Amino acid sequence: MFPYGYYQHAKFVRQSGKDVLQIQFQDRIVLVKGKGLEPLCDALERLAVERIRLKPEKYGMIGKSDGIIEEIKIIFAKELTAAEM
Repeated sequence: MFPYGYYQHAKFVRQSGKDVLQIQFQDRIVLVKGKGLEPLCDALERLAVERIRLKPEKYGMIGKSDGIIEEIKIIFAKELTAAEM
């Protein structure tokens, strides 16, 4: 959906026990929320991520060390406010 040519940077934040990645593209920000997302942020910085997907419901039991993406939200960069994180 967003090619690396438009990628600018990724920022990892931990809020209230949840991990949040802010992935900045040219004019959009992808907010990824879940658990164990710090390795994903590192991989994004190395341009080593092929795709990001939500955890399918049928995979309820995942190891504690595995990253889990619970929500993906795409917004225009100018719309980002602290309340949306």
